[in-house]
Amino acid sequence: AKVSGYVKTQAVDIGSKVSVGDVLMEIDAPEYVEAVNEAAAAVAQAEAQVQQMLSRVDTAQAELEAAQSSIALAEAELDKSKSYLTFREIQFDRVKHLFELKSIDERLVDEKHEQRDSAQAAENSARAAVVAAKSQVVAARARVASAKADVLEAEAKTRLAKAKEARAQVFVSYTKITSPYDGVVTRRSFHVGDFVRAADQGGTTPLLTVARTDLMRVI
Repeated sequence: AKVSGYVKTQAVDIGSKVSVGDVLMEIDAPEYVEAVNEAAAAVAQAEAQVQQMLSRVDTAQAELEAAQSSIALAEAELDKSKSYLTFREIQFDRVKHLFELKSIDERLVDEKHEQRDSAQAAENSARAAVVAAKSQVVAARARVASAKADVLEAEAKTRLAKAKEARAQVFVSYTKITSPYDGVVTRRSFHVGDFVRAADQGGTTPLLTVARTDLMRVI
């Protein structure tokens, strides 16, 4: 035996004919079954995390596209602000010239000057909005890259969890003792309920002895 435990079932006895692959004895080792269940749960959790990370990538990608769109909008607002500033500067220069010719009151010059300054402030704000939009694009790209890295990490954890599950399954498979070839049972060392010790834990007594009958050598 490769695992220790109590003999749960034994389908054969001395004199029983067996075929290759027949289950001869089953060892009760619930801790290995529980390990498989835990490993399967870990796999499910890791796979769910992969899906969660993929959703994060989609969200980050959508945020990036939105940020890129905001750049175009901010640049359009900047062009609009530039045009409006140009218009106000022309107005101010015209009113200032008329004031120099003593054609209008100084109050109108101050009004147009204030309007020009307001337009200048609007242009500065639009420029800042463009810079902010570009910064948002950079940040969104970083979030996309981070989310993709998280996906790779989650996928690696999934592969590790699946490897642990496969290892646990191997130990569960060791609880079933099968016949390596066709033959007849000639020795039985344990009965149902007996404790079997694994070979790596000092177990040296064979569980069963099967004499091979499908191949004979005559000397």
